[in-house]
Amino acid sequence: MRNITSLQLTPFYTERSPNQDGFTLFIDSQTKEIYKAEFKPINELTYILAFVLVLILMRTVSVESIQFNNFFLFILLCFITILIGIGVGYYINRQMYINLRKISHQEEEWKPYIKKANNIYLRQIIYISILLILAGVCFLFFYKIPSIWWVFGGLSFSVFSGGEIQFLSKTRYRLYKNKIDFIDEGE
Repeated sequence: MRNITSLQLTPFYTERSPNQDGFTLFIDSQTKEIYKAEFKPINELTYILAFVLVLILMRTVSVESIQFNNFFLFILLCFITILIGIGVGYYINRQMYINLRKISHQEEEWKPYIKKANNIYLRQIIYISILLILAGVCFLFFYKIPSIWWVFGGLSFSVFSGGEIQFLSKTRYRLYKNKIDFIDEGE
């Protein structure tokens, strides 16, 4: 099994069902090979511990330590925070897969998945855009109404958008526009 982070993979289709294990299909941007990876099972205790840690962190961080007298510096700090959140979300998303394996290039197998993925591509772009706008709005509210909850909201939206940001890649766009030629393994 290969590690998902060692290849230049772009996800193009994800299927999640409550009754069965979910999976994601990826395309390698260099070799145009298609890979399939399953989702890692997540322990509920992990979510509980993360929630408790976030609550403790939010109770200990003071809003008064952030300077509001220079708006440009504040915007720069918010922009850097959003970029860090996107990076964390991207990293977490890449760690959520197991059992990465190459699958066949037979057209009858992957064409329906590409068609389904292309049907939701514009919605994915809109979703990511809305998450990033909401992150920015949270930080603007934080400037007007200083509360650590606005920072938490902005950072959360950034992390969520980071998990989906890989759908904005050039490879994914080319797949959407049907500009990627696949090589059939039978040839």
